[in-house]
Amino acid sequence: MNKSFLLMSLIILVSCDDSGSTLKEVERPQEVVSKRILVYTDSIYNRMAGEWKAYYEVFPSEEAYANWMYAARYAGQADYKKLLMDGIQTYPANPTLLYLAGMREHKMPSSDSDLALTIRAAELDPTYMDPWFNLVTEFLARNELEKMDNALQRLLQGGGISEEVMDYNYNLLTNLEENAILITNGDNDTYPGWILQRILNHRPDVKIVNRSLLNTNWYVFHVIRLGVPRFITNAELEDLKKSTRGPWDDVLINRIIEAGSDEHVPVYFSHTLYLTEGISEPMKNGRKL
Repeated sequence: MNKSFLLMSLIILVSCDDSGSTLKEVERPQEVVSKRILVYTDSIYNRMAGEWKAYYEVFPSEEAYANWMYAARYAGQADYKKLLMDGIQTYPANPTLLYLAGMREHKMPSSDSDLALTIRAAELDPTYMDPWFNLVTEFLARNELEKMDNALQRLLQGGGISEEVMDYNYNLLTNLEENAILITNGDNDTYPGWILQRILNHRPDVKIVNRSLLNTNWYVFHVIRLGVPRFITNAELEDLKKSTRGPWDDVLINRIIEAGSDEHVPVYFSHTLYLTEGISEPMKNGRKL
């Protein structure tokens, strides 16, 4: 009999009294995966969390609990953090739960204790790719570039990024002018570029600037050290954050464009960059390649 059919159609005895037995079918819910792979709406994640909770109550296992916590995190459920830490008490060596715990505070860089949880998750299961994504930026934020490169190597060797996404980024970098600045959006147009540059030595002259990370102080000055023309000073950045509600990425992107223009450095946007009012003008006036 087909194994997947068995997994999806488990039959259990849920009650038994004098009138006889009552059977209820309990289906194994759909596995929850990283948003890097597949994205659903909040309502679907809420439903998936409920389904995995119900499944866990019948078939308690660390895998079921991990899927429940993954869905609860993406759904933004209020009791998520408490449930997650309860799960770690029960399953202290589960890589998924440790990885999720390492991201509780959404800080970059995270605390040393949260970083230790992410490292532990990667050590327990080196084939589990999600922790390696986090470790790349954690080590970048700490300027531990050798460790960053090791994490990038793990993503490349472990198939953490599909060949199609790698091909897209290869073509993207190949067509840029020498010493260009490339503004990227998220994981799928940033991590592959870092791998191509730092591990495969393809177009290391291009300065990749991740839009989301621009909202952190450490990254702003990292890209300036990388060779992006100085577009802001420490004092100006502090003034900006005091006078303007974040996120500040659009303001900084426009400053990068201005600084690049002054020094005759071309600035490109990845096609994956989503349009916002703050960057609508340069997108309208630029050339679509």
